[in-house]
Amino acid sequence: MSVLMSGARYFARVVIGSVSPLGYERLRQTFGRRRPEPQPAPPPGPLPPYGSTVTIDGITMRIDPRMSEFNIRKLLDGRHTVHERRLLAEVLEPDDIVMELGGGIGMVAIACAKATGPGRVFSYEPNPTLESLIRENYALNGVEPELKSCMLGPEPGHREFHISDRFSRSSIFDTDGRGTTIIQVPVLSFNDEVARIRPTTLIVDIQGGEVELFEYADLSSVRKLLLETHTKIIGEDAAEAIRGRLRGLGFVAKHQSGNSTLFIRQSGDPG
Repeated sequence: MSVLMSGARYFARVVIGSVSPLGYERLRQTFGRRRPEPQPAPPPGPLPPYGSTVTIDGITMRIDPRMSEFNIRKLLDGRHTVHERRLLAEVLEPDDIVMELGGGIGMVAIACAKATGPGRVFSYEPNPTLESLIRENYALNGVEPELKSCMLGPEPGHREFHISDRFSRSSIFDTDGRGTTIIQVPVLSFNDEVARIRPTTLIVDIQGGEVELFEYADLSSVRKLLLETHTKIIGEDAAEAIRGRLRGLGFVAKHQSGNSTLFIRQSGDPG
């Protein structure tokens, strides 16, 4: 190794250092590594017809016109909610009670219901256009999580919600940058629902709404928390403030996959 290195240094300092700029350029062209020309990506294949189903990691999902091409291809590639499902598979136990904020098209709730059994998964999705599709996906997999088409907040009421054609980008903010459909959605009290359910596992994927949530959330029953942090929306300072709040409650970041972090409560004030 040292002989090779000394030889390389000798070549660099003596041989190359002694040639003219023109000679150096000829040496570089002769011995330098040439990067291969980038090849164009192959065109994407045709999408499955609407109404058909696909099975990803043992979960069957309906292909539906309410899903954009982006969302369908992400599902077909196995990337849809893969980080969340991967992390939850490590920690979910049959006696866990799961509360999911941001149900999407139901894939995470289905995975949780398969792991925990009936009556133990509660999902909240504010986009009302997805409700029937979520329930259909539940039925395709023989599970029945409790689903509420609403948002959760500090108190009951209504709130403005932005629906994106890419359902995964719908939010209380206009995160898409391409225009959204703005609707009013019902809001239930988060803490009232926690008192009713007493979840041991909380899943939060609410496109920037996590900043507000952790200002008032009662996490007294929660032992496992899966959080997708949307730093591009809320900023790094706000993300760090959330992490600090969770540390103060005894949560420790155990695993991360993509933008999702799995926190486990070790000790500290449970409230």
